[in-house]
Amino acid sequence: MKKKSGNQKLDLTVLICQTDCKVGKTVENIKRWAKKLEKYSEKDEIDIVMFPEMAFSGYVFDSLAEISPCLEVMGKGINF
Repeated sequence: MKKKSGNQKLDLTVLICQTDCKVGKTVENIKRWAKKLEKYSEKDEIDIVMFPEMAFSGYVFDSLAEISPCLEVMGKGINF
């Protein structure tokens, strides 16, 4: 992907990931993705790895009580 900013060209390689996370299993989901990403290395020259919103905690919750363990303060926590 090339994006022009003024006279400067920016070449980026973006890896876009689709997930099938298990709701409320944040640590397990992160470990599963870490394993999948092991096949990539610096020679792949990936600049950005992009996941969907709430990719690790899940996003379909039935109640506030169910989602509460996944809530974090901005800038802190395993999902951030």
